[in-house]
Amino acid sequence: MSNNDRTELVSACLDLAEAMIKSGSEVNRIEDSLTRIFESYGAQKTDVLTITSLIVATAVFPDTEPITQTRRITEMQNDFEVLSQLNQLCRDICAEKPSPGEIRERTGKILEKSEKEPKNKKILRKFIAYILASGGFTVFFGGGIKEFCIASVIAVIIACFELVFKRKGVNAAVYTYFCTLAAAVSTVLLCRLFGISSDTVIIGFIMIEIPGVMFTNSIRDIFLGDTISGALKTLESLLLAVSIACGVASAFFITGGNL
Repeated sequence: MSNNDRTELVSACLDLAEAMIKSGSEVNRIEDSLTRIFESYGAQKTDVLTITSLIVATAVFPDTEPITQTRRITEMQNDFEVLSQLNQLCRDICAEKPSPGEIRERTGKILEKSEKEPKNKKILRKFIAYILASGGFTVFFGGGIKEFCIASVIAVIIACFELVFKRKGVNAAVYTYFCTLAAAVSTVLLCRLFGISSDTVIIGFIMIEIPGVMFTNSIRDIFLGDTISGALKTLESLLLAVSIACGVASAFFITGGNL
């Protein structure tokens, strides 16, 4: 393999790693996967640093200068189906050692397949998931049929809010605050209209907004020794949690009275 091919290999593998972390992969898996791939192609030494916003990889092959490349991560969207396929691709690469071009092609096919899924189907699935999550937790915490119905309506409002306002580049904390504010105000008004308590409904829709996966991954990263990445994710999770709390508190002051 020529020097240019090795450079292309590092670039293609970083494209794969970028897709993995955007799909919700933990940083330890990224580092382990890249290390195994480079070693399978004959790298004598591999150094990979991954945090939530950056991937830096250096591969040292025989008789060549070290190859270092980086990737800036600007957004994350949990998609465990895509992540599972990308993980399998990593295992296939180690076993088959395809060319850099083929790695890019196979990575692109996985991402393209996800993007080609009908938009209406994605939206419908999101609505159903939000309704089941919000309504289910509302009932779990003591709500009845009326509370479940209102929680379902609030879940639809949150899903619509996300479709309209959540865009690339929008600050996550600011978006979470206004989304929670809109949901909490709607909850209080609907519950007052039907003469029921809004406590369980608020708990139900908050469960949609809580960054549970992010916080769980952050604790896992810390236990595995990836302290920087874990600390950053923990801080981001706490910031989103504060945004949720501020959104509910603001709804309390706007509507006046108990929630």
